[in-house]
Amino acid sequence: MGYYLQGPITGKVEHLKLKYGAIGIKEPDELFSVESNEAIICVVENLHFEAAAFAFSQDELEVFKEPCGRNKTWLTMNWDIASKDSGYDEYLTAQKGVTND
Repeated sequence: MGYYLQGPITGKVEHLKLKYGAIGIKEPDELFSVESNEAIICVVENLHFEAAAFAFSQDELEVFKEPCGRNKTWLTMNWDIASKDSGYDEYLTAQKGVTND
């Protein structure tokens, strides 16, 4: 399951830079190759839209690093903002309330 940052259908890279102060980076090797308070975002160009995916784990990052024939732009931005605006923090909060009794 992925978590995505919303915005315009196209032009997501510029949108993330303007709205969140996101900074372009080269494709990262691992999640922890950036500062601990930074999130890695992968903007994938699809035929009719762009998707800004939040790489919240190393496994998620690896999925987006796989070649797929689509252009990808890598960005970093504040982790807390990416978590909140993508809905990932809501997932974490809900998981805290789940018990395995």
